Amino acid sequence: CQLGGAGSTLSPDQKTALGLYGTSFGRLFQWQDDYLDYMGDTATLGKTLQADIAERKVTFPILHVYHRATPEHKAFLEHLFQEDTTVTDTDLIQLRHLFRSYKLEEAFQAALDTEHIKAQEALAPLPDSAHKATLQALIPALLDRAC
Repeated sequence: CQLGGAGSTLSPDQKTALGLYGTSFGRLFQWQDDYLDYMGDTATLGKTLQADIAERKVTFPILHVYHRATPEHKAFLEHLFQEDTTVTDTDLIQLRHLFRSYKLEEAFQAALDTEHIKAQEALAPLPDSAHKATLQALIPALLDRAC
């Protein structure tokens, strides 16, 4: 977003504000994508889910659980991320159970709420305009995506 303001008449502080907004928007998008990969619905999203675990990507949901997990649950997660492990449907059911047990949905929502506020606050230095209004409207549209 900061690059988008590079050729404009915005002040340096306003260009920085665009960069901060872009960072927050990017986090919101990625965190939601990570969450929906495990907890979303294929029919609603129109894409294959659990791709992150198949590719051994350590994402927001995995980190949330891992940092709170018992030694037994950490061992299970570490097993899933071993290169020679084939993740089964039973593993995915257990993983979703861990997400619920460790209150992933609540943590996810709190993180989204905090980052949403940061993104909106980042836009404060920008003058009121149709462009600013569009940026403000993008976040609720993103957050409504298949949730």
